[in-house]
This record gives sequence, C-alpha cells and structure tokens, in this order.
Amino acid sequence: MKVQDNQDSIKSLNESIEVAFNSKHEENFLESLCRDLSNSGWKWEKYQSTIYLKKTEGDLTKSKDEIRKVHQVYRDIQLADLSVRTFITNCNTSRYFKNKRVSIKSLISDGHDLVKDLSAVSSRVNYSEMPIKPYIQEASSSQKCEHTGFYLSDIWRYFRHTWSTEYRSIPGRKLNILIRDGAREFHPVIGILGLTSPVLNLGVRDNNLGLSVDNILKELQGSPATKAFDYIKNHISKSFEEIFLNDLLEEGVISYADLKFPSKEKIRSLEIKAQELSKKHSKLMTGDDSSFAEAIDLNGKDILNKERLFEACISPLFKGKRLKFLSSALKALKTFKETAPDITTFSKNLEDPSPVFIKEVLAFILLKLKNERLGANILDLSVCGSIAPYSFLLGGKLVSLLAGSPEIEEIYKKNYSDSPSIIASIMANKPIFKNAALIAVTTTSLYASGSSQYNRLKIPRTELGIFNPKVNEPLEFKDIGTSEGYGTFQFSSATIQLADMLINEKIENKTNQGTRANSIFGEGASPRLRKLREVLDRFKIPGDKILNHSYKRIVYLYPLVSNIQKEILKFSIDPEFILERTNPKIATEEICSFWYNRWAIKRAQLPEIKSQIEGNSFKKYGEHNAYVKIPLNDND
Repeated sequence: MKVQDNQDSIKSLNESIEVAFNSKHEENFLESLCRDLSNSGWKWEKYQSTIYLKKTEGDLTKSKDEIRKVHQVYRDIQLADLSVRTFITNCNTSRYFKNKRVSIKSLISDGHDLVKDLSAVSSRVNYSEMPIKPYIQEASSSQKCEHTGFYLSDIWRYFRHTWSTEYRSIPGRKLNILIRDGAREFHPVIGILGLTSPVLNLGVRDNNLGLSVDNILKELQGSPATKAFDYIKNHISKSFEEIFLNDLLEEGVISYADLKFPSKEKIRSLEIKAQELSKKHSKLMTGDDSSFAEAIDLNGKDILNKERLFEACISPLFKGKRLKFLSSALKALKTFKETAPDITTFSKNLEDPSPVFIKEVLAFILLKLKNERLGANILDLSVCGSIAPYSFLLGGKLVSLLAGSPEIEEIYKKNYSDSPSIIASIMANKPIFKNAALIAVTTTSLYASGSSQYNRLKIPRTELGIFNPKVNEPLEFKDIGTSEGYGTFQFSSATIQLADMLINEKIENKTNQGTRANSIFGEGASPRLRKLREVLDRFKIPGDKILNHSYKRIVYLYPLVSNIQKEILKFSIDPEFILERTNPKIATEEICSFWYNRWAIKRAQLPEIKSQIEGNSFKKYGEHNAYVKIPLNDND
C-alpha cells in the first residue's frame, strides 16, 4: 500500500488505533507491521510521526489463491536472503559422488520416466509389484544420503523451500522425515514430513483429546470414589517430586510444614517471589555479558552435566518457574484438603464441585496433563506434503497416512526415550526421561475451506491385515473443528527482525526494564509471539486485535491409539495402538499399497494427470516444479 502523508485521508479511518513513533527504527518496525497487517484486512495511513490503523469491516474470507500469494511473498523474501541463496545454489550445483555426477536434480523424479513405469501397471498390486516403492527415512543432520552424498537434513530443507510458505524453525521436540522412492535410481524424494511439539493451548484440539476440566471431572465422577480420590492425591503428591526444593528449604523460602499444611499467606508470598525473579531474569538478559544466557540455555547433553544443570536450576528464570509451579501445587493441596477431609465428604463434593475446587484442583491436574501429554506423547504435523511429480498422484495423502506408521513412532522413541526432557530436568535438578509413546498427531489446514489432503482421509479396518485385533477403530484423520484465527504466521521475518532490534535497543529510561522474550528455551511458548507482544505493548497497541489474523483453519486429529480421551487422562499411559507394532516396516509397506491402489493407480490412467506428470521432466522439457528457483534481486 502506498503511504499517503495526507491528513485528509485519516478521516476515512474513524475509530482507528493511533501509534506514535519517536525514532527511525520505530518507524521502520511500524511500517513493516502495517504492510503485513494489510494482508489481513487492515488499512493504515501515516501522518507526520503517527500511524493510524483500522481493521476493515465485512467478510475477510480470502480464497486459497489469495492466501497462497501472501505466503509466497514471504517465501520469496526468504529465498532472496544471502544464506538461503547460497544453500540453494550449492544444492543445485553438480558434483561427483561415487563416480557419478549428482546434484539435487538426482533426487527429483523425472515425470517422463515415471509415466512410462506407471503405464506398465494398471491393476491392483501388492507393495513388491508397485512401480513406486515409498519408504521412510529420518532426515538426520549427521547422516548423508548413500546415493548422492547430501546430508539428509539438507535434502529435507531444500524440498521444504518448494512450499508456498516461508520456512520457520520451531522450538521443542522435532522429527523431520523424508519419504523416498526406492524403485528409481538415487531414490528420489516423494514428500517430506515435519513433526514438532504442539502448541500448549488450542481449545478445539484439547476438547477433542479430552484435555479439559469437564472431561477430567466426567471421568472422576464415573469412577469409584476411592479411585478418584487417589487419582487427585497422586497427581498433587507427584508434583512436589517434580521440582527441586533443597535450596528453597535451606533459604527458608518454604518449610516442610508448608508442604503439608500450606497457608494462603505462604502461597501468596511464593507468587510474589516468582514475579520478582521473572523481572530479575529479564534485567539480566539485557546486559552485555552473554555468559548468563549461555548458562541457562541447555541442550540434552548439558542436562547430564551436574554443574551446568544445577546452575540453570537455581537461575532466576527457573527458580521463578519452580516457585510459580509450587504455589499452584500448594493451592491444589490446600483446596483438596479442605474439600476432601474424608472419602464420604469427597464423594459428596465431587457430585457438585465448588468453583474453587474446579479452579485450583482440576485446573492444576489439567495443566500437569497438558505438560506431560503435549510435551511427550503428541506431535503436530507442521510440514506434510508431496513434491512433483508424485503430488499429481495425490502423494500428499500417502505422506499424511505415513505419519501414523509404527516406523515413525519407532524413530521418535529412538530419538527421545533416552533423551532427557530439558525443562523438566532443570526444574527437578536431575535428568527426567518421559514416556515417548506417540499416541496422536494433530495438524491444521492452511485454508479455512479445509484440506483435500486430510478431508475424509482414512484406512478402513477391512483394507489391511496390520490392524490390532483388540481395537475396532480405523486409522483416520478427524475434522474436529476450527482454530480461532489467532497467531503470528501473517508477520514476515523482516517485521520480527525489526522487533528484535527494538527489544535489543538500549533506549534511555527503558533499558533497565529488561525483556520478556529472549529465545531462551524455558521462558515460555513461541518466542516469536512473545517478542511481538512485548513490542506491541511498548506502543500500547492492543495485541489481541493485531494477532487475530482472521484466517480460521480446520484442525485435524489423527489418533494412533484406541479410546484416546480415556488414555490421555491416565496417570501412566499404556496405550492400545490401532496398528500392530510387531513389524513397523511391513506396516509402512501396507499403508503404501493402500495409497497406491486407492488413488495413485487410478490417477495414473487419466490423460490430464499423465500430461501434468510428464510436464515435470528435465530430460524432455528442462523444467520441474520440484526444482527451487531463486527469485532475481536487483543485482541479478
């Protein structure tokens, strides 16, 4: 949008948000923010040193093409970055490996050849007879492709750049997967998967998973009173084992008596102390000494170093987190003791629980369950799709279904069963290993109209012989509702970088306030969101309005276990998986056979699909949609 420095044009922005800026850096940030917001239905004008912002009225629903264009703008900006351009150029450049000339093109299937092979098979076949032989491979950063010499992680990264969206790294647990075709030379890539830690709060997902106060209460009310009593008691008791208390006891912050009979005054003092430590952490992070940040930003290997672990545990950040968690646990204990002095009273109160019981006890158990299940047993499908020419065969459906393969859980367990949980370990001052059983995968559509890739996608039990005979559920993606249209995807990396610049800027009378967002693991969810909120607060811009991008997305749940709502509330999970776990590789092959016979073989016979596949051929046309082309810049 062209900025009009004209006071008359401001009249059209009645009831707008007025934002004043005092420096060139502030002006640059606000203009970048406004350009991003213009794609989400906002209008803006600048007059002298003030910017006026207003959300437009009416239907803000955008078509897939419009949303895709918005994403592609940010994607192209990223591709123009020097480091990304260098990476893409290196991948595109030919080199010799095992006496063969290879480049990234070696990992892209030629459509002309693929059509020939597909034409030779026109009826249902098993995996061994398929002209395409998909298999799963972890995109490890330490292993190279045996066919091309590329690092597997670089192969994954390259094809992620073929997406219409900007590539962003997500903190927390992650699993990047390649789906490759073993039937062709060099084993070209069919598609990629990216599984990451899910966001902590997503209402529609949580309700369908059973992670809600209502579901916990329903389960407790349906259980014998003694079982329900022990369930709550054990959750509260275990919470004191999950945090390091020695320093708090030695310093007199708490006493053993407080841990048994907490008072309202003691709980409040812990909350105040936690707030003070949070502020102290923010101030320390603004200093020039980077050693403080390095001391608390630990990885899995650092957890096994007792000295480093203890140093992080007693730091203002994690000491404050321990006190905050302890105050919540003591609130739950105090309320539980008052409302359940005996089984008879507990049983009566459970039938019609008081608001304070729900707020202090059940909400605390819900928080613990969320941290446990979402932190270890559920992953979000943040990247999932197929590349050309397999995409014309609905390869995206294959990649989606393979997210539920026992092979994925096997890789996940290999990576995380013996890897300590970073935040839980620092809080406890000892290595904590969580159960790495993968019980569900979640994802969201990119568009409000849903995703043809996930809609009604399932494998009926009648199709395969790899289902668990004890379970009656199919393997399917379930449409469970829509998200609230709230987040940060609509903001470009340029805007986030300018926000970083403002946060790090030493402005007189503001430097000693510190910052709440430092990209330190353990500070909280989504550093990107917290950074934006912090800068928006500086300008007194209402964050809830700005962060509402109006693009509601469909949320999908892909359960891998039976009766997930009951399983997820168990004190210790022992799931009954939908698919047999005896031979993960065979399960993958059966899923691939189902996809090929259900979709690929039919589409391969359609003239228009053959033409689209064949059009992606370096040999015949010198063009391919899976080949990343770097946008030209002013110097090209």
